[in-house]
Amino acid sequence: MRLAKLLVCMAILSAVVAGSASAAVPDPERNSNALTGWEWYHGVSESFITNKINANGERIVSLHVESTSPYRFTVALVHNSGPYARGWYWFYNLSAKKLKSKIGSLNARIIHLERYTAGGKGRFAAVLVKNTGAAAKSWWWYYGLTAKQVNARLKLRVAKGKPPQYARIISLDSYGKGSSRRFAVAMIKNAGVDTTKWWWYYHATPSFIASKLSQHNARLIVLDTDTPGRFNVVLVRNTGSAGRFWVYGFGSETQITDLVTENVARIVDVQSYTAGGKKRFAAVAIDDADPDAARLRGVLRSGWDGGLFGAYLKKVGGAVFTGINQDRIFEPASALKALPHLYAIHEAEVDPSNTNLDSTNVTYNSCPGSPAPFDSGQCAGQTNAKDICPTNSNATATYQSTLRVALQRMMQNSDNRETGAVVDHFGRTTINTYADQHGIGAHTQIRQVFGCGFKNNLRNDWTLTDAGKLYEGVLNGSLIQQSANRDTFFNLMITGGTNAAVNSVVQQEANAQSKGGDASDFESRVVISVKGGSYDVACPAGAPASCVFGYYRSAAGRITLPYKQKMFGRTAIVLRSFVFGYFVNALPIPCSDTKPQCSTLAAADNAFGTMYSETFRGAIRDALNTPISRWIPRC
Repeated sequence: MRLAKLLVCMAILSAVVAGSASAAVPDPERNSNALTGWEWYHGVSESFITNKINANGERIVSLHVESTSPYRFTVALVHNSGPYARGWYWFYNLSAKKLKSKIGSLNARIIHLERYTAGGKGRFAAVLVKNTGAAAKSWWWYYGLTAKQVNARLKLRVAKGKPPQYARIISLDSYGKGSSRRFAVAMIKNAGVDTTKWWWYYHATPSFIASKLSQHNARLIVLDTDTPGRFNVVLVRNTGSAGRFWVYGFGSETQITDLVTENVARIVDVQSYTAGGKKRFAAVAIDDADPDAARLRGVLRSGWDGGLFGAYLKKVGGAVFTGINQDRIFEPASALKALPHLYAIHEAEVDPSNTNLDSTNVTYNSCPGSPAPFDSGQCAGQTNAKDICPTNSNATATYQSTLRVALQRMMQNSDNRETGAVVDHFGRTTINTYADQHGIGAHTQIRQVFGCGFKNNLRNDWTLTDAGKLYEGVLNGSLIQQSANRDTFFNLMITGGTNAAVNSVVQQEANAQSKGGDASDFESRVVISVKGGSYDVACPAGAPASCVFGYYRSAAGRITLPYKQKMFGRTAIVLRSFVFGYFVNALPIPCSDTKPQCSTLAAADNAFGTMYSETFRGAIRDALNTPISRWIPRC
């Protein structure tokens, strides 16, 4: 009886001896970092997936059955083009017999396999690729195996006297619990271009997985949910030419989306599961960044890993040069003061009879005897009165200033009192409506009084894309039409030339183009306008017990660079602008903001400083990269 049961549960074997005129390549789904388009969804139907496939020319690389009545899936797709192009198929609700028939009739092999139960019967969902040409491989698939039986299948049968040969797992799914746990697997021959060191583990905790990844210098290619808090995984060595930047994580849809967008990575395996009554996901993602995005990602991760972060650089009227998490809503702190600043300049332009920068006065609150931008005495717990929350009960005195002075203090000194005066003068709702109606973005919202942190659990919203729209709208004249008013907008904020860090980037990029001697003249023509923001507030939800405060930083603005251009047979210098921004939110800091800084805080501050120059690198390279070999010195 035991033998009969074993025969029933043993796998159906499919083996194809690869042979092709095309040079074999590793499967790109989990190994290639060539740039491509991709998507992921959960809770979606077959028709939804099919529509995406047809509309976007995509194919499935990861498929998980969430429910069977009705059928709903978690899925990851990649553009079926370039190195990712494959003839392919996907199926679900198949018996083992029918799946075997599909494999044979289509001359295909499995790259993703899942076994589940529907209507009391075992069923399979599978993603297949044509096993021909460069994609051809010797391969096998099994189901109903114990871990011991899986390991036994990894050693391949060879002729007597021949060296041993082995397979390795590329897809892994478990079902059942305890002694009834069984596995469905797809394997390829661990030979030729597919040769690598690899490991697999089942019923593993996240901490165990992390330790093995470190021990083996490996990356995940499979992350399969087993039981709550436990996972089955396949690891491959991540070194040499096969080494890839990659990330993995567990969490909500928002957390997984943040993981892949801020790391510019493409999901290669994703499953949904339930934990604590909530839907959660386990995902693995591989590098999908161009060189500039990868470089900025390295800077961001060097100091802000553990927080939410992003970066953005776009040419005015042109392409996005770098976008990392640019559409993620974040708390901008004082960087968003650019919005009431814009609205005030706009009102002075369109309705000068009611709004005049020099004759219109605004009223702000402060401590008694503290009307100046920088006050030496304490006010409401702040060393400088400009940093108080304007609604603080200690701010009992009122003062007036002209609108021009208020804007300058708001944008250059980041004075919260003057900001409150400007917002109150025009009205928060009016300013928000203006942003909505003028294309600055639906995610640009003032909800909280500037300088009051997250009082009453209210935060301000921005995205880097929306920040770019604001500054680009000023530069291209769509938001401020008169040139003099555009100049006023920038002159009232921090505007100037380069610093040593930016000059270093210019010199490096000029040297790379054999134009090192022109760097100084180039630097002298650069103009930068920026507004930053910072909050040190309560630790974010889920922060480790060591957290002392939450670190929030952001900056946005414009950089104008000199380009050479042929005009009427002569070479002229043309100034072209870019908009930029970067942020970090909810970074747990395990020490107070006092000297000496702990390493975490020092790294965070260093990353913020480095981003000011490194964000511009792609634009500087573009400006220097002109067909004219030499710069004409300024007369």
